[in-house]
Amino acid sequence: MHMTSSFRKLRNELVRGLIFALRDRRMVSLLLKKDFYWALAKLSASFRKAAQRCTDAYVRRLNADMVTSINGRPFRHRVRDLETIWELTRECDYALRKDYEPRQGECVIDAGAAVGEYTVLASSAVGPSGKVIAIEASAEPFEYLAKNAKTFKNVIAFRAALSGNEGKLKLFRPAGTAFVDSVHKSWDGPTVGYTVNAVTVDGLVKKLKLQNVDVLKLDIEGAERMALAGAKRTLAVMKPRIMMETHGADVHRQCVALLRKSGYRIDIERIKTREPFIALVYASAKTRTD
Repeated sequence: MHMTSSFRKLRNELVRGLIFALRDRRMVSLLLKKDFYWALAKLSASFRKAAQRCTDAYVRRLNADMVTSINGRPFRHRVRDLETIWELTRECDYALRKDYEPRQGECVIDAGAAVGEYTVLASSAVGPSGKVIAIEASAEPFEYLAKNAKTFKNVIAFRAALSGNEGKLKLFRPAGTAFVDSVHKSWDGPTVGYTVNAVTVDGLVKKLKLQNVDVLKLDIEGAERMALAGAKRTLAVMKPRIMMETHGADVHRQCVALLRKSGYRIDIERIKTREPFIALVYASAKTRTD
């Protein structure tokens, strides 16, 4: 497991370097200097100070503003979000089947929208007669999501966590970070917790008086089972196409079982990583001929 973890970290670092090399050369320089000085940090205090300076500059650059064109539309984000934009546009996690892509006039719920990478693609696809409901719990990415939503007239953005019940929900993140918030304390080391408003899919449908929900995209760091539980009426009546990342083997099994019990078939079930466990699931409502 240690070898697998080490290999994954190396792979992630190489992918990160490639992304920055293509889009942000300054980050490549900072990345190389940081790693170089940390490798020599045990030799002297001066190297440790240099490593810390490079790390501080690296983090500042990660959080710097950036504008990227997506489908010809300006999209505001942080430099750190280049990785998720890469995943969305290059690895195409949410474009593996044509019949799951949003269509003109449809309504899309994007839960775990982050800064809005999928939101902007869905907004273009559904057009002015459609709408996208973008939900993000974490304050930092939501700031960018809200700015992007203002430029796309068919997007409504909510700062909230999608859950099985309305009210309040406790989320956690590794100390010193501003992303990867989760309902689970799943990291080694210090963890920071905070409380955020919780909403349900069924509650949003009622509140916004939605006549249809056609696509439900979930990437909510371990709360997928809870979110599906709060969408029972929507799944039964509106039968949206579902694309989701599941986080944790138990959560994955529970989600697949709940979907099947709700009359859905699993069209794609792909394990992305086993440690930590992350899987991609595409599910659609069964027809009478299935």
